[in-house]
Amino acid sequence: TVLRRNAQIRNQPHFDGGDGFALLVYLNPEEQCRGGTALYRHVDTGLHAKPNGFTSEKIKELQAKGYKTESELYRALTWVSASNTGKEDWEPEWTLERVIEMRFNRLVCYHSSTLHSIFLRPGDFGDTLDTTRLTMNMFLTVSDHNPEDSPQVPQIAAG
Repeated sequence: TVLRRNAQIRNQPHFDGGDGFALLVYLNPEEQCRGGTALYRHVDTGLHAKPNGFTSEKIKELQAKGYKTESELYRALTWVSASNTGKEDWEPEWTLERVIEMRFNRLVCYHSSTLHSIFLRPGDFGDTLDTTRLTMNMFLTVSDHNPEDSPQVPQIAAG
């Protein structure tokens, strides 16, 4: 991923789709490394990640806070622009828990449901390929697939 200074930066906490892992490798040389990846907690719900099921107690707690359905909760946990909310700033809804610092060739891995964002300060990167933030992003899905259930590849005899 190449990030240019004038690009819209999705720096509000969000989660990635799927039920697997997000991985990224920072590719900038060490002297250009700034910022990193931020991990957040949603203030109102206390959640660190998109939930994968709830206990009955957690459902009651969230309903008491006004989240009547899962879709209402997910809407609160996903990226919403200030023009849609009427708010000037999204930050009061989140607590920054940790920043994983950018280091050359560092691999960062977290569950794709983790609430995270890019962490940058104004002026951290330029707007050319030589000065922009550069990462390699990947997604890994782990399945319950049993290799013994796969079709067997026919063996070819050398001859």
